[in-house]
Amino acid sequence: MKKGFYIVAFISFLYFIMCLLSAKHFEVACNVSAKAKQDDAFAQVASFRNWKNWSIWFNHDKTVHVTFSGPETHVGAAMQWESAEFGNGEIYITDFEPYRFVRQKMIFKKFDSEFISEFYFEEKSESTEVKWLMKKELGFLERPFGFVYAKSMKKDMEPSLQKLRSLIETRG
Repeated sequence: MKKGFYIVAFISFLYFIMCLLSAKHFEVACNVSAKAKQDDAFAQVASFRNWKNWSIWFNHDKTVHVTFSGPETHVGAAMQWESAEFGNGEIYITDFEPYRFVRQKMIFKKFDSEFISEFYFEEKSESTEVKWLMKKELGFLERPFGFVYAKSMKKDMEPSLQKLRSLIETRG
């Protein structure tokens, strides 16, 4: 009995040390270059109604129910989802600069978790650079899992950006 207590106490102590030493936030970024106009890329991201065209999150759960509220684009535009597999949540635009920048707040209700998502658009001579940044402030007990969040997000962000590139290059 005593041995079990010491093992649990030791593991708890190690976890506490990991929480103290781990980063307080995580951030992951992915980029794609598309042979398309900046406004074409921006239009796909700035309207949540277009996300089904390129975001692979819609491929993960075919039964997800999505609703929209607020304006179609600009600050206040929102998308809510209900998913048996991933739980319910919402995402809404919090900052917006036409054709250059979109910031969104994403809330996963099942995990009581919030993320910030940012998209940057920069037109080059014959292409548009799209940068997608995801970040999250981590609670004390979440800190050791920051790298898991980052890896999981990147796994979805990269193929979504590739789909976005194919979509806007085909339509452009």
